[in-house]
Formats: sequence, structure tokens, C-alpha cells
Amino acid sequence: MVRWGRPDGYHTRMDKPCIEGVVAVIERDGCLLAIRRAAGVLAGGCWCLPGGAIEAGESPAEAVAREVREEVGLEVQPVKEVWQWLRPDGQLRLYWWLVRLPEDAPPPTPAVSEVAEVRWVRREEFHQLEPILESNLQFMEFYCRFCRNGKQTHTRTETN
Repeated sequence: MVRWGRPDGYHTRMDKPCIEGVVAVIERDGCLLAIRRAAGVLAGGCWCLPGGAIEAGESPAEAVAREVREEVGLEVQPVKEVWQWLRPDGQLRLYWWLVRLPEDAPPPTPAVSEVAEVRWVRREEFHQLEPILESNLQFMEFYCRFCRNGKQTHTRTETN
């Protein structure tokens, strides 16, 4: 989904489209599923959580389920949006979604055109992955507090 967006979601300073994307927070046994993006894709070689662009006519919940299926071959159930991030230039907004992975889910299988590697990583160790996307580091700061405090949701727009 592409919207003309300023930080409040409608127009940027330069009137360029704000691309919207989703990020899947998949947790199992205290570990998060992380991916290293394949060479040749945007941010190739970087570690992050699975996700990608919301397509035209698609809801964020539909997009997060599709992106997980495409990138790592898993079927997940979107639970709720827990965080937002806006790139400082206002041209990219990401929505982080908690998703439920079935107990009997198979191991993740990376789509080699998009994902070079998958790894289950403890929350506290996520920041040690290198290189890692800055938005994911900022999310993890929030998520570790979220988990410690037992809060239900938090939506914040990051601008730095």
C-alpha cells in the first residue's frame, strides 16, 4: 500500500509517496526469528525481522502473513500491531506485528531470492547481529521493555 504521506500519514515535505511495510515478530521459546536479507535485494546482507511492503488492496495483517509465507515458508496468524517506525525522510513507514506461529510449524525455509539465512535469536542477543537495520534495533529496545513490563501494545513513530 502506498499512501502520500507526511509524518502523520498523508503528505511528505517533498510530496513523494510514503511506502508502507510490515514486520513480523515471530517468537518461540524466548527467541525471535531473524533473517539475513539476500544479496541483490534492498538492504542485502543485513539482519532484520521478516517483512516487506504492503501491496495495493492488502491489509497490514494480510501483508504480514504473506511476507512470512514468501520469505520463510511459514503460515502465521497475525495477532496485533505493536509498534510503528517512520524513516526520518517520511518516505517509509513500518508496522511491527506480533504473529502466532502454530506449535506444529515446520522449521523456516528461506526463499533464496530474498533471504540468505534464518536464525532463532534470543531477544537480548538480537542487537549483536551485524549488520542490522537501524529500525530493527530501535524496535528491539522497545520490545525488550515491552516484554519486561508486560504491556499490551505501544505505537510510536520514530523519527531519528
